[in-house]
Amino acid sequence: MTDDSADRPSMNPIYCPICSEDLAKDFDVEFAANYRGLVCRSCDERALDAEGQIARTGGLGNYGEDGDNPVFIDTVKCWRRYRFGGWVTMVDPYDSDSLEQFDDLLSSTRIQIVAGTVQVEALLNNSFTAQEIIAALPIEASANTWGDEIYFGIPVDADLEEGQEVVDMGDLGYWPPGRASCIFFGPTPASRGDEIRPASAVTVIGRVEGDATIFKQVRSGATVTIEEVEG
Repeated sequence: MTDDSADRPSMNPIYCPICSEDLAKDFDVEFAANYRGLVCRSCDERALDAEGQIARTGGLGNYGEDGDNPVFIDTVKCWRRYRFGGWVTMVDPYDSDSLEQFDDLLSSTRIQIVAGTVQVEALLNNSFTAQEIIAALPIEASANTWGDEIYFGIPVDADLEEGQEVVDMGDLGYWPPGRASCIFFGPTPASRGDEIRPASAVTVIGRVEGDATIFKQVRSGATVTIEEVEG
């Protein structure tokens, strides 16, 4: 019998985001790698509900209907996934309003946008159009401005997907008529009052993290690059 351990890939340690302890003491490393922000058992035992009481964990076979969500560990907001009488607890860095929203954000793709001298990070959602854009990264284009909107052509040809005629501050959109990506950070010439209205309906593909009004610094003709953030 030969020792083939040298041929097996090793997994890097994964640490609890609350106490920084190695999660290998509680979980198989491959299992832990599937849950971003997984909390160790010791920290999980301190979880409280929104009223400051010990968090309930639900019963056998529950999928979260009876267990508390969200929970708080040392004031850090977390969400639990319940299944087959067990659960895992994960830190929420997004301050999500629901477990569904947390799951969507957790599986989203982080990108870096550089426009002129402005550099920000953003999250692309799980829409079909966003996945097409991810596949086309990295992207480099020239910015056009239209009120408080930047738009630029990208090598993606997609149909409108759950189109929105009014969007929110910081939304990223895809505009099918121009095969263009859009960054919204205030009213446009089409807006009525303070609303943010594209020229026509767009597919919302993600959202800028932080203050999107920083894009007011970007001038037409500036180079825009978009890259996926690794890790």
